[in-house]
Amino acid sequence: HLVSFPGWVKKDAMLANLYQADLFLLPKWRTDLTSVLLIESLACATPAVVPADTGLAFVAGDAALTFTDGDFRALAAAIARLGGDNALRLRLARAAVTRMQGFLNYRPLADALEKVFISVSG
Repeated sequence: HLVSFPGWVKKDAMLANLYQADLFLLPKWRTDLTSVLLIESLACATPAVVPADTGLAFVAGDAALTFTDGDFRALAAAIARLGGDNALRLRLARAAVTRMQGFLNYRPLADALEKVFISVSG
């Protein structure tokens, strides 16, 4: 398997890399935050490996494998599992697309916020 560390690349090259990648790995992040890069990778149908019980895991939902934050053996096992299982990668890629279609759809949130604004203003 090939691992690439291209350094900084322009946005179009980054997205092309995500579309071609077998998996997206974001192993260390603040547990309370998410990442635009994770959202972009999922929108490109790239399965992810992220720390469990974090904002990343919440955003990725069923489109990612998770591992215990700080447990390098669990991280390695998740990478090996995803890297060696084409059917799992395909299932997670499909889940990523489905997840992002709902996640990136602003309409339900806008409708809910409108109801809140109406209820407090009137």
